[in-house]
Amino acid sequence: MKGGAQFNTMGFDRVIRKNITALAGIKLKIGIQKGATATGGGLVAEYAAANNFGTKNGRIPSRPFMTYSSDRIADWMETAAFYEVVNGVIAGRFTADMAAKIIGDRAVNITKKTIKDSALYKPNTEYTLNIKRKKKQGDKPLLASESLFRNVKFVRVM
Repeated sequence: MKGGAQFNTMGFDRVIRKNITALAGIKLKIGIQKGATATGGGLVAEYAAANNFGTKNGRIPSRPFMTYSSDRIADWMETAAFYEVVNGVIAGRFTADMAAKIIGDRAVNITKKTIKDSALYKPNTEYTLNIKRKKKQGDKPLLASESLFRNVKFVRVM
């Protein structure tokens, strides 16, 4: 008679595969979404692009907040906090949809924090500062009307 023990996963490996597959299929789009409107009206996407890439006339210098944000989000995705979410899905504590919301909310918060981090960006020009002073908007880049900040959202891409 042969000795030894036998381990029966009773389908646990199938459940893990299913949960990982569900999570792997999720795609999120973080940033200023199409159709977002500014405080005074108008679309935010053009304003966001002008600030992110700068303008040809040089009035708005490049302030690549989306690049900085995506780098910071990628860094967060290598932390224990991110893997805790992934492991929660694998273990069945979270659904893939719950994980997508947790990850999306965290990415939005990282992006908003990056927009507010004025030390990353070239200061406003005197021209812009004069306009901001008249409107009592402060002197920090990217925060004149807070339209960028308020309109950072995530959407799940299907």
